[in-house]
Amino acid sequence: MKGPAPQCNLGMAATMRPRPAAATGRLGREVRRAWAILGLAARKFLQIDGGQWAGAFAFNAFFSLFPMMILFVTIASFFVNRERAVKEVIATLESSAPISGGMQGTIVDIIAGVINARGSAGAIAFLLLVWTALQCFTTLISATNRAWGVAEYNW
Repeated sequence: MKGPAPQCNLGMAATMRPRPAAATGRLGREVRRAWAILGLAARKFLQIDGGQWAGAFAFNAFFSLFPMMILFVTIASFFVNRERAVKEVIATLESSAPISGGMQGTIVDIIAGVINARGSAGAIAFLLLVWTALQCFTTLISATNRAWGVAEYNW
C-alpha cells in the first residue's frame, strides 16, 4: 500500500538565505574580535575615568608649552641674532595658531624681553619646564597604573 507522498515543508527554509562564507569564516572571527577589543577598551576607559585623566594630561601638556617656548628662544638667541630668533618663533606660532596683529605685537614684546633677559629667563623657564614636565608624566604614569590595576604611588 502506497501512502501519500511525503511533503516537504519549505516554509522557514525557503525564506532563510545562506550566510556568506566570510561571515562565518576567518573574517567574521576577526570582526567579532575587533569589536570585543573595542568594547573592552571602552569599558576600561569608563572604569578608570579616562576622560578625566586625558583632560589632566592635556592641561599639564598645554602649560608646559610656554616655558618650553621661552627655553627654545633663549637657546636660539645664543646662536642667531635676536631679530631672527623672534621672527622664527613668530612664524612658528603663526603656522600653528592664528595670531592677530595686536596679539602678535604683544608676543613679540614678550619674546624680546625674554631674549634681553635670556640668562634669568632661561633658568626660570628651565625650572618651569622641568616642573610641568614632571606633572605631565606624573599624570601619565598615574593614569597608566590605574588602567593596569597597579598600586598608585604618591609622587
